[in-house]
Parts: sequence; structure tokens; C-alpha cells
Amino acid sequence: MRPRRESERCEGESDPVADDQSTEQTLRRASKEELMNWTHEAVKSIFSLVTGPGSKLNKSDTNSIAMCGQDILAIVAALNLRLAEVELAMASAKLEVTRTGRIMSDEAADASRPRSHASALKLAGNDKRAAIEIKKQEGGPVLAIYPVA
Repeated sequence: MRPRRESERCEGESDPVADDQSTEQTLRRASKEELMNWTHEAVKSIFSLVTGPGSKLNKSDTNSIAMCGQDILAIVAALNLRLAEVELAMASAKLEVTRTGRIMSDEAADASRPRSHASALKLAGNDKRAAIEIKKQEGGPVLAIYPVA
């Protein structure tokens, strides 16, 4: 932040270094929406000063300042989109880590249990039975065992 001019300072104003630090802390704690709103309000206030009755700028200068304000808002919007993309990638990575951890813990639990025919038919991470296709041999007897209910 730029230092304030003497004409901008109030009589009862505190230390400018402390003000800069408190402003920095406030900006760090603000949400994305708050930062975007503050940026929009700042650009609006700049433009209202430029187009106000006390301004001695001509139309060309006013239009140049308006274009710079639009550029600032476009940059802030682009940065917000990039931040959203990074947040989405980070959430996806966290989800993948969680899934991998769950699969690894399931595999560790399966490794500690003795391997049986029933456990071989279970799908990893799911309690449903696997639909394993049992191939019949090309002829010969077939033994079918049905559980008693």
C-alpha cells in the first residue's frame, strides 16, 4: 500500500506502519468474495472521483482510466478462476489420497486374514459378491453344491 499524503491524513491518526500491518492482516483473513467486492468498490470509487464534478480530466483521460479499471477487474476475475481451479485440483487430490488410504487399509486387513474361497469372491472395497463366471469343462461330470437354507 502506498503511504498517505499529508492532505489525506487525519489529525487523530495513528502510526501508518501499524495501519499497513492491520490492513495486510485484514486482507489475509478476507474471503475470495470479500476481496472481489473490495476490488470492485475501489475501482468504482476511483471512477467516481475521475468523473466527479471536481475532476479536471478530459474525456480521453477519463476513458483511459475506465479501461484500466476494467482491466483490473478482469485480472481479479482471472485470478479468482485460477484459484478455483487450484482448489478443485487440491480437493481431487485429497479425495484420491483418501480413496487410496482406504484401499490400502482394506488390503492390509485382507492380508492379515487367511485367504479363503469366500474372501476370493468378494470385490475389493465392496461387500457384494463378485460375479465370477465359472467355465465348464468341455464335457465330463459337473458337481453342484447348493447351501441349505
